[in-house]
Order: sequence, then structure tokens, then C-alpha cells
Amino acid sequence: MGKYQIRITLLSDLCVSDGGVYNSFLDTEICYDEWGFPYIPAKRLKGCLRECALELNDWGGTIPIEAIFGKAGEGTSGLRLGNAYLEHYEEMQAEAKRYAHTLVCHPQNILNHFSYIRTQTAIQYDTGVADNTTLRNMRVVNKGLVFLAEAELTEAYKADFSSCCRALHAIGIARTRGLGEVQACLENFSEKTGQSDKQHASWQEGSDYLAYTLELKEPLICKSVNGGETRTMDYIEGSKILGLVAQRMKEEGGDIKTLLTQQGEEKTELFCSNAYLEQKGKRLLEVPASCYEIKNDKEHYIDRIYETEEKKEMSRSNGWQLNRMKHCYVTMDPASGQLMKGEVRLEERYHHRRPEDKAIGRAAEDEEGNSGFYQMSSISRGQRFQGYLCGSEEQIQKIYKLLAKKQDYYMGYSHSAEYGRVRLCITKVAKQEKTIWKQCRDFMVKLEAPTIIYGEKAMYSIQAQDLIAEINTALGIEAEGTKVERHINYTTLGGYNVTWHARKPVIEAFEKGTVLHYQLEQPVDLPAFLLIGERVTEGFGEASILPVDREKGQYLGEIEQAGCVEAGLDLEAGSNFLKEICKDLFTEYIRITAVQEAKRLQLKGETMKPTASNLLLMCKDSQTLGQVEESMKKRFAEKTSEKKRQKLQDAEFILKEVKKNSGQLLAGFCKRYQVSQYAPKQEEYEYVYLIHYLNELKYRFRQEAPGKGERVDGTKES
Repeated sequence: MGKYQIRITLLSDLCVSDGGVYNSFLDTEICYDEWGFPYIPAKRLKGCLRECALELNDWGGTIPIEAIFGKAGEGTSGLRLGNAYLEHYEEMQAEAKRYAHTLVCHPQNILNHFSYIRTQTAIQYDTGVADNTTLRNMRVVNKGLVFLAEAELTEAYKADFSSCCRALHAIGIARTRGLGEVQACLENFSEKTGQSDKQHASWQEGSDYLAYTLELKEPLICKSVNGGETRTMDYIEGSKILGLVAQRMKEEGGDIKTLLTQQGEEKTELFCSNAYLEQKGKRLLEVPASCYEIKNDKEHYIDRIYETEEKKEMSRSNGWQLNRMKHCYVTMDPASGQLMKGEVRLEERYHHRRPEDKAIGRAAEDEEGNSGFYQMSSISRGQRFQGYLCGSEEQIQKIYKLLAKKQDYYMGYSHSAEYGRVRLCITKVAKQEKTIWKQCRDFMVKLEAPTIIYGEKAMYSIQAQDLIAEINTALGIEAEGTKVERHINYTTLGGYNVTWHARKPVIEAFEKGTVLHYQLEQPVDLPAFLLIGERVTEGFGEASILPVDREKGQYLGEIEQAGCVEAGLDLEAGSNFLKEICKDLFTEYIRITAVQEAKRLQLKGETMKPTASNLLLMCKDSQTLGQVEESMKKRFAEKTSEKKRQKLQDAEFILKEVKKNSGQLLAGFCKRYQVSQYAPKQEEYEYVYLIHYLNELKYRFRQEAPGKGERVDGTKES
């Protein structure tokens, strides 16, 4: 498949909405990412291009629509489309992420830079006035912006797909009423300048362990058994990694069976771990079920593995109310017991399905009454996940050769458009470290992945004694005389096999985070890593073993708090993108400050109102405050009448107030938004301040019409 990009230029304002409502002020919101940058969803773009193909065929074309865009219910197509992001998006996003702690790079400020809000209503034809309850607020993207969408396309369809792109003339809401007019064309893909991909780790002879990281370039859908597409798991199953390897083998003309089937006398089972959230370079794991949180205390936790009668009494005397810690991913320092928590960001995206009858310009129910609207839950883009594979040297070497040939892959559900693009980087290839704990009597076994256990009757079991029996067999421990303290979580497993087009069995299993605290009569040597149960090749059954020292262990542990980031933005090192946002914010800051100061001004005399109006007229013929001042002197200075002299005094008074207030504008703005090295021309922003100041004065005169001898605020002149 060839790699291309679609260049989309906005010829008018654009509103591409996902149907979500985020506040009561806006009726229709556009699609934008977590940094505030607007984008065009790939599914929306793909649907519009498919409509163009249908239209071209109606005019006599022969475009193979199903071959290019796919068929409903099938996951294969000749086109793979990504979201359309702003030109130079990668560079702007990097700066927004770098200065995310500043007010300048707040998502709403970035969003307001690329869009604005339009207000519209319906008019009654008989009366010509606005109809009741029809006022609507809609956010639209500014015309003139350019969006780029990456596309992978089978080479044989390039000419047909290029025709579809050229035929695309409108996208989004109200495209028959002036919005969404675009110009699109298909181009060869150009790599982003300055983008350097991380190189894969080099192969080491004798390696049977391969570690990798997955960076989500697009949201990823890992369907949950409890909700289909409306819910997603917050980790990447090992079965998806295994499926990725199987797909690569198929592309290379091989078969996954040859990888899983061992040759020779020694049999080593391939294990594909689940990929869990990475934070600060560490693979976070499920919080142990033995950990409890203290009510109204966010800085500490209790680990009941290290609980003694003395420590129980301490908890009771302090009046601690303990609850099992909710699901989260953590990494723990064994020495200090400090817990670092991480949270996987999830998101909901709304979609709609147009009816077959294109004369209906909206989503509608089908003949069976199914709604055209649906939502999809996914893991948000930009996060990193870490996992590993282990097996025989032959298996790991084959997998390394397959995965090291490229970095960008597609996985998960709905990955033909908008979802599922990941960047895989092999971080370590080495001989597996087999740590052995010597002479352990007191230890804990923690499940790091869901574990499937069979009972005595060859049925799936969630009985604690069956799990203990499985662990005892794997470790060679006698059940007699063994004391086991249980902290158990449960889960439901399922899935869907895309090859067979059939659902996997729904079964109950032990959830990750389950902890079994063992106390033996006789010490034994134990491995630090263990695989137990069924379907370990798919990531199930991963367990870790850790010795327990009840005297030195941390019963009351600390939770690491997020550190404060020092704010500040040096615009000298920033790009034009940041400077433009600062310019927008400074203009708004000037307007707000001018309005506030104009409200405080005490006005009196009959000549003040016409003076303010005259100054506004002078502003139209001037470009700086100095030019307004020169025009004022020419108009009033040579007049000898008392009224003209009074107008001159009023004008001088207003300009004096403007100069006094505007002198502090830049310093106030830089302090509020924590910006340095921002130096706009003083004569320009003083002029803008004067216009807003005079407009507010005129508004005050209209709001109240004072009588003779009264100020605008209603007080009497002395």
C-alpha cells in the first residue's frame, strides 16, 4: 500500500461536530483534541469521500467503492484513513504540550485562536422578526486554514481515489447553507521535518526476552466484554500483540502456527504480556488488592500484608475508616513503600450513520428501529504502554525480525479510519533474567494479569482454593501446614475472534491485583516470575512473587503527589504560533481593561458625550493615539467659544486617562499570563485601548441620559 496525504483547504468556515455538548452556552461544538486544536474526524471524511464516489458513479464513473472504502460488517478495505489535522500540527502540539502549565496554552485559548462562535436565529416571514426559541450558538473553524490527513491506499486505486478527493467540495454541518466549503487534493506523503523516530534495540545472540513500548498516535479501542463498543479496557491485551505478530507473519508469507509450534525436545511456551501504562519509563501495574485507602487522606494508604495486632490497634485508635483502593495502575518502591499512581485517559466519541437514501440529510433510524447515532469508547491518543514477550530464542528472534522492519502499526477495533494507529519501539532484547528468592517462608503472590483457572471437574473456576492449588503445583509447595491470606478481585473475560467471526466464551476469572500472602513452615527457593492458568500466550496468568518482611515492611505508606511545575513562557524562544495566541489574548485583555476603567471614570458636563463621539470619528482617520491627539488639537485649539474650549479640556482629560491606564497594560498582561519577552508596539495597543475605552463611554451615555447638572452615575455636581 502506498502512503499519501489529503490536503484540505477551507474556502469557508467549517463546523464538524461530534454531537457532544460541553457547556450550556454552545448548541453545536466542533471536534478538537485535548490541546485545543480542531481536527476533521477520519470517519466523517471517509464518509464524505464515499459519497463523492457514489456521485461520480451516478455520472458514469466506474469507481470500485466497496474495494476502496470497504463493506459494512467487514474489516478489510483498500483505504486506511487518519484524522485531518492542521498543517504543522506536530510542531504546534509539541509547543502546546511543553507550555501546557501556562495560561497562554490553555486548550480554550488555542481553540479560540482557530475558531469563533456564530450566533444565528430563524426569522418569521410574516412579521420579519426573530422567531421565539430559535437562537442558536455554533462554533466554527476559521476559513483559510489547511488540514492534512494521512492515507494508506492500494496503488491500483490511486487514480479513482484521487478523483474522489477532487470531487469533495463540502464537509460538516450546514454545508448547503454556506459552511464547510473545501478544496481537496491527494498528494504524496511528506515526512514531518525534524521528526526522528526512535530506533529499535539491536539484536543480541541468545536473547529470549523482548520488551517494547507502544505510543498511541490515534485513540485505541480495546473492546470490553461489558458493553461492546461503548466501553473499552484501559490496557492492551497480549492477544492483540499476538494478533499483530500473526498479521506480520501473514504479510511475510508465513503462518503463526510455525511460531507457536516448538521443534525439538525442549518446549518453551511463548508469552505475550499485556501492555500497561508507562509513566516515567516504568511499566505500571494494578494496585494490590491488599492496599486500602484512608478516608479523607489522599497522601497515605494502608497495606494489610504488613498488618499486625499492634498496627490494627493503631488504626482503630486513630479512627481511620479504610476502604479497598479503587482500580488504578501503580508502581511501588519496595524499600520506602512509596506508591506512584497513574491514570489511563479514556474518551468517548460520537458518530452517526447516514441512511442509504441520501435524500435524507441526517442520521435516521433504519427499518429495524436502530438509531443512526452511536458512541465509541477508546484509550486517548498520546499515551505510552509497555509490555514484553518471552519464549525460546528461536521464537523471539523471529518476532524481532518481523517487528523491527517498521514502527507504525494498526491494531484494535475500527482501525481502518480514525482509530488504532500505534508506534511500536523495541526497547530491549536480552536473555531473560530469572531471579530466585532464596529460602523464603513469608512471601506474596500477586496476579499482574487476569488468570483463568480450571477446577477439579475441568470447569472454569473462581474458587480461591483452586487458585491456591494451581500456585502450589507451580511452586512445588505442600498444601499441608501452609497458611494463605487472601485478597482477591474477580473479573469477566470475553472477546471476539475476527478470523473466525465468532465470539470467545464469556468466563469468570481472577482479576489482576489479586494478592495471596503465603506463610510456610519450611523455607523454599522461589522464582520472582510465574505463569499460571490457561491461555498464557495471550497475556493471561502473569504473576509476580515478592518476599514479605512483616517487621520492616511499610504498613502505612505514602502516595507520591504530583509536583508543581514552574510557570512561565519566554516568547523569545517560542514560535509564531505562540506569539499569535499572545496577540489574541492581549487584545482581549486590552478590551476588558478598557471597559473596566471606563466604568470607573466620573463623567460630568454636557460636552463630554459629543467629545467622546468626536474622538471616535477621529480614530477612524488615524492609526495611533498620537495622530488622534494631533487631530483633536487642530479641531478644538483654534476655537474661541467657551463650548469648544470645554470640549478641548474634556478631550485632553480623556486622553490623559487613556495614557495613564495604558501605561500599565503590558506589565499587567505579562504578570497575569506569566509571559516574558513580549514587546508589542506601545503606540498600536494604546490606540486599540482608546477605541474600546471610547466605545464603553458611549454605551454609558446611551444607558443613562443624565439631566442638567447630573453625572452619568446619577450624583449631583458640586
